[in-house]
Amino acid sequence: IHSYYQKCDYYLSYNGGALCNCGAAVRSGDSVFIANFCKIDNRQNQYAIQKICDDQDMFVEGGGNSYTIHTISGTKVFLVFGEVTQPGQDFYGIQTFQITASTLDAKLTTGLCGKYNNNSGDDMIPQGESLNSGDAEYFAESWRIKKQTDTLMNITKIKPLPSYAKSFCTCIKEVNSFPKGRPEYLCNFTAAMDKCSKLNVTNKVYKAPCEIGHVGTERDTSHLRRIRRDVIDLGDDDAPVMFPMDVTAGRSFPVDLSWKNGWTEQKAREKCIEAFRSSSSYSVCDTHVPSVPSGDYIEKCIADIRLTGDTSWTDISISNFGSACLQEASRLENLTETNETDSSGAEMSIFDAIQASTCPKNCTGRGICIEGECQCQDPYFGATCEAEKSQAPKLSLRAFDGLCDIRVRLCHKYIITGHNFMNGNLKCKYRHFTIQYNETTDTGISETEAGIYNSPFSMQCPAPISRHKRSLTVDSSAFGYFISVSNDGKNFTQELAVIIYDSVCFECSTTNLTCLELETCPQLAEVVKEKSKSNTGAYIGAGIGGGSVVVILLVILTIIKKTILKTRSSVKDSTVSLAEKCQSSGNTFFDKSHKS
Repeated sequence: IHSYYQKCDYYLSYNGGALCNCGAAVRSGDSVFIANFCKIDNRQNQYAIQKICDDQDMFVEGGGNSYTIHTISGTKVFLVFGEVTQPGQDFYGIQTFQITASTLDAKLTTGLCGKYNNNSGDDMIPQGESLNSGDAEYFAESWRIKKQTDTLMNITKIKPLPSYAKSFCTCIKEVNSFPKGRPEYLCNFTAAMDKCSKLNVTNKVYKAPCEIGHVGTERDTSHLRRIRRDVIDLGDDDAPVMFPMDVTAGRSFPVDLSWKNGWTEQKAREKCIEAFRSSSSYSVCDTHVPSVPSGDYIEKCIADIRLTGDTSWTDISISNFGSACLQEASRLENLTETNETDSSGAEMSIFDAIQASTCPKNCTGRGICIEGECQCQDPYFGATCEAEKSQAPKLSLRAFDGLCDIRVRLCHKYIITGHNFMNGNLKCKYRHFTIQYNETTDTGISETEAGIYNSPFSMQCPAPISRHKRSLTVDSSAFGYFISVSNDGKNFTQELAVIIYDSVCFECSTTNLTCLELETCPQLAEVVKEKSKSNTGAYIGAGIGGGSVVVILLVILTIIKKTILKTRSSVKDSTVSLAEKCQSSGNTFFDKSHKS
């Protein structure tokens, strides 16, 4: 299990505050689940992906913004994604990261979580050592991933595990008579074991094929195709946009533990205790699930205020307490006893009472908590019922890849990422444009299509029907769309630009909507060849009529050729979308990745 941390206000100057958990990866056998919301320079990942090679190794439950990953040993990893509004810059990433070890993992765990043996005294053993360390910084640094080949965050770089499976042999024909011959037997991996039942678990997470290798890292010279090295492209329109992670660039950050913005430990403690006691989960969980002590989470709440200088993470601490309480309560059979009542006076079990009390932010008073999830009142929606249907989604501009290469994928769907996508009535609006000789022309065509919901942070826009009837021509370098999306079909977001092009013929940029013609383009080479033949015939005819005409034509053609070469744009491939062209990364800080 790997976790990835970045400073919460990634694009702002670091002030010694907190680091946020932006990425998580869980591996069991050759199966893996990755959630990545980390920023890379001026880009941002925002996706969840799974590669389930054997459903006995791992299966994933859930959807939306929360998932539970079950490993082969029975260990469960619970992840919740969401947005935190904080001064300067909002953070979207992993809010809850809970690991519940199984009995099979007892005394066998290492890493930041320590040994699973009911002994907190040996939980800070540095990697490669056997004695407990009292230095938290040294302990954490020892478990930081330093090799690019060791990280689980890049799905195309994960090394397959060696197979230790033993073959079992069954005798088909015994040889007991004289003379002794050669016995007949059958050896395989399944003869001595019963097949496990297949699990039927469905979720909306994209499923990567198990056969994927090191995609997007080598140049395919056989087809003269240019590979973009800044994007991992699985060649599938449904695959999320993925920007490769560089764990070798990680470094330690100095942490400023001084109190900020007028906060003191006493003020922070009073604030956190008040917030916890006013939550719906505090009373029922503190009374019936003492194995999840609220005091531990109150201390974490205080630490967050100390690091950030504000209360932006207080609700997350309360939600984490509630979800941990619910996870633990689901394992306690005695909580099914009926000795509680709901608001109407009807009897209910303690477990049902916990389920009805552990929703994040108490559903902000705009919904009902059912089995730990908010059922929102109209017109609200979302994990906390804070979003309204009439509001347009928030787009993550840095997570959008505006280049679609027809040599890699069909370009019939486009991934749009952001926050607050509502399942039900998503719409995609398209404005068409073409690129000819580095000039962009708005065709005046506008279309609206139904969008496809993936999750609260991702959706798909299928290409307009007219797209399937189009093809790239020599006269048109590329074409594309300005895309905006809406939850209700009325209020749309800002536009994103996507260019559909052929990488054998063109190198395009969404920064200024231009395409550079490449010499490797077969159809362009054929056009030049045909023109050459035609011009040769014209020159011969003109030469018979008068040599001076040939000289004049050659001079004119030379001048035209030089003019074209001089005015041709030389735009490099860019992955910065149109809406970002005025933004500057200016970031000198790096990320940290750790093993859990």
